[in-house]
Amino acid sequence: MNKISPGAYRRICWHCGEPFLGRKNAVYCSKKCRESDVKLRLKEIRATTRKKRAARQAKLQADREDIEEILLGMPSILDPSKWIGYTPPPMLCSAWSGNYLPDEWRVERWLRKKTNLYVIFARSAARAKIGISIEPDKRLSKLKSTSPVDLEMLAVLPDIHPYYEGALHKEFSDVRHHGEWFDMCPKLQSLVEKINGCTA
Repeated sequence: MNKISPGAYRRICWHCGEPFLGRKNAVYCSKKCRESDVKLRLKEIRATTRKKRAARQAKLQADREDIEEILLGMPSILDPSKWIGYTPPPMLCSAWSGNYLPDEWRVERWLRKKTNLYVIFARSAARAKIGISIEPDKRLSKLKSTSPVDLEMLAVLPDIHPYYEGALHKEFSDVRHHGEWFDMCPKLQSLVEKINGCTA
C-alpha cells in the first residue's frame, strides 16, 4: 500500500486483483466488484453450510440405526427389577432422535439422572398415573389437594432413570386416557405387582 497523494492510496482489488487508487481502507475498485465478491462469498458460505448439514444428517442417520440395535439389547420394559440402577446408553437422549447432536454436558447430565417412578391410582375412575418424582409422597399429597377423587400410591420404584417413564408411557399408549393417566388394564396391574415384588 503506497500513498500517492493526500487521501489516495495504491490498492489491489480483492475481487478482480486489479490495482486502483482509493482510500486507505478501500478493498474494491468498484461497486460492481464489491457486489460480485459479496455474492461469491455468500455462495461459498451456503455451499459450506450444505456440506455441514449433510454430514450432520448422515451422522444422525447412522446413530439412529445404532439406537435401534441398542433398543433390542435393553432390558424389557415390563421387567422393572432390571431397571433399578440401570442407566440407558446416552444415545437414547432425545437430542439424537432430533436434528442435532447433544453437547458433552447434556450427555453427562443424562448419565447422572436418577429419580423414582411411581404409580398413583384413582380407584373410583379406574385410572392410574405413571410418573417420576424425587419425592413421590409429596407428589401424591399435591395431587390429592387438587383431585376430586381419592388417590392412593400403588407402587414406587426407586433409583430409576427418567427414560423409563417415557418408555412406559409408550408401552401403555393404547390405554392412555390423557397426559400421564392410563386406564387400569391387566398388563398395567401386572407391572404394579412386579414393582411391589422387587421392592418388597
